[in-house]
Amino acid sequence: MLARFPHLRPMALLWLLLWPAPPAQAATAELQFAYLRGNGWQAEQVRVLLQVDRQHRPTLHLQAARLELPGGLGTVTNMALDCPRLVTGAGTYACRHARIRGQFSELGAQTLVTDFRYDQPHGTLELAVDGLRIAGAQAQLQVHAALPGWRIDASLHEADLPAVRAALAPWIQWPAGTWSGRATVAATLAGVGAQLLQLQARVRLANLGYASDDNLLAAERLEAELEFDYAPAAPATGGEASVMATLKAHRGQLYIDPVYLDVAAAPFTLTVTGRQRNNSTRLQAASLHFAQPGVLTASGRGELELGSGALLHQLQLQLEEVVVPRAWPLYVAPFLATTDFKNLSASGGLSGQINVTDGAISRLDLQLQALSVDEPEGALALQAVEGAVRWSTDDAALMAATEAPAPLDATSRLRFAGGRLYGLPFGASELQLLAGGRGLRLLAPVTIPVLDGGLRIDTFRLRHAGEPAMWLRLDAEVLPIDMAALCKVFGWPVFGGTLAGRIPKAALENGVLTLGGNLEARVFDGSVTVSRLHLQDPLGRFPQLQADLHLQALDLALLTNTFEFGHISGRLSGEVLDLQLFDWQPVAFDARLSTPLGDHGPRRITPQAVQNLSSLGGGSGITSALSGGFLRFFKEFRYRQLGIACRLQQDVCLMGGVAPAPGGYYLIQGAGFPRVNLIGSQGRVAWSKLLRQLQRLSEGAPMSVQ
Repeated sequence: MLARFPHLRPMALLWLLLWPAPPAQAATAELQFAYLRGNGWQAEQVRVLLQVDRQHRPTLHLQAARLELPGGLGTVTNMALDCPRLVTGAGTYACRHARIRGQFSELGAQTLVTDFRYDQPHGTLELAVDGLRIAGAQAQLQVHAALPGWRIDASLHEADLPAVRAALAPWIQWPAGTWSGRATVAATLAGVGAQLLQLQARVRLANLGYASDDNLLAAERLEAELEFDYAPAAPATGGEASVMATLKAHRGQLYIDPVYLDVAAAPFTLTVTGRQRNNSTRLQAASLHFAQPGVLTASGRGELELGSGALLHQLQLQLEEVVVPRAWPLYVAPFLATTDFKNLSASGGLSGQINVTDGAISRLDLQLQALSVDEPEGALALQAVEGAVRWSTDDAALMAATEAPAPLDATSRLRFAGGRLYGLPFGASELQLLAGGRGLRLLAPVTIPVLDGGLRIDTFRLRHAGEPAMWLRLDAEVLPIDMAALCKVFGWPVFGGTLAGRIPKAALENGVLTLGGNLEARVFDGSVTVSRLHLQDPLGRFPQLQADLHLQALDLALLTNTFEFGHISGRLSGEVLDLQLFDWQPVAFDARLSTPLGDHGPRRITPQAVQNLSSLGGGSGITSALSGGFLRFFKEFRYRQLGIACRLQQDVCLMGGVAPAPGGYYLIQGAGFPRVNLIGSQGRVAWSKLLRQLQRLSEGAPMSVQ
């Protein structure tokens, strides 16, 4: 009959059943309900069996086919509760060491030991649960209910983290990916009726492992503490959940592409406060604070992606304090790992703002204070850099015409006291640049001192750097640089003269570098002109160069003394036409070098130089002639003309000299007395053999005549 009145309070019925009976009698009562409903919970197909012995000691047995718990805590099926001794009085019902069995929706089959106390007049319920198994670990619960609200205090020790993630999935959206490790949790849940209002937790993570689906975020053996306060979305908050979380990491490894952190060497604290819309995987972070003592302090705001995709969907980060020597290797060096500057170290001051979009840096606005960088192998060094560095992924201004004014908030202005590039020192200068995407544009001409000369750059524009479609424009001039000083810097044999010339309208487009004019330089007191320059795939695996070289009046004394070739006075002119290099190795050219007949200066050559020239052209008998007879008494000889020709085809040099000679060609045509004529006899010479001879000449080694 009672099943027809499901609205009757079950505890009121129990009170009637427990009305004192005669002490000499035992009593048994059974109640069945189609369903029972309370504030936030509901039970179906309920059976209550109450037994009272002769001493008025009641026991309670309760079964329910289905029980829906408050606050979205899940469902229990086939639940059975056994209370060995039910204590009643003045509307209060209590039981110690009651056992509960059932199938809990997300937690599986459970057998629990519980103490409970229900105060009907005050509408309060106290419940302690032990023996609960969650995520492979033991859990304890304390339930406090005072209608209409309730609170649950839970603790969990050394639980399997993936299982914890699954258990908390109804309330917290975790980043997608693969998780491992253990967690110890202390949590408090509070709500009203069926609604969860707040979830607070303290989590200690041990041996945490994580790998995002895109492999851009990972953790290994991470030890950390996490505290968070989560309030689910409710109509009063406009359908937004509020989140406040603090992560303190002190051991393990963390990877956020391309940054790798050894957390033990640089522990950090991250605090995030924000809101999350219902059913959204994105957290609107109203405030974010990152503190890494002795390394970096930063704060900002943004949007975090907790589902698939980059974790940092949007971020505006203000650098408040940066300890450059420690922060540089952690947060800058990884971006240089594939360049010649991977070992750069830095000192000085740095501040500014960094914006991130979809996991990648989208904007930089940095202020440099006496920043110095140095690469130990000499690739790059900059001293006392001051100014602003501004860069963004937007390169619209760079794509505009050269004359277009640059936005002031996008202009980088840098001053430096000096530096070094691949061993070459340069002096103080100031640059005005526009940088965006993979492009760079020089906004004003600049002269950079180099040794006693310099490099004046009038135009520099770069687009699509590092891509197949890279595009470059350069117009510059090399101001006279002392060659002796330059040679010492690069460890070359020291020779005199100056290096100067124009680099006119250099252009790189479609993988081909060309010049809008001739490249001119002054060396060995003469000039070298490069024309028809065509360089294909200059930064690729197999660059290919084509050009013509014209040499005008090089001083042979400077040239030969530099390489210990033996002394030759006079001038050298000539050309190297149709020069072709593959992977910077010559594969074809037509070279003719000789003393110009119009040169009226002194022309002298020493025996050593004669022997060395003989080794190139295969002159016969010259060694014995110079070491025997009266020629051995002469320290130098006069000559009318000297020269050599080589036409390289299919790894063979077709040799020639300044004029035909009986049995060969003249390498040296003598003049006056005593006269020495050097005649080359080899018409075809293997290029590899000639290279070896030239190598020995450059090293000052003695030549063998064959």
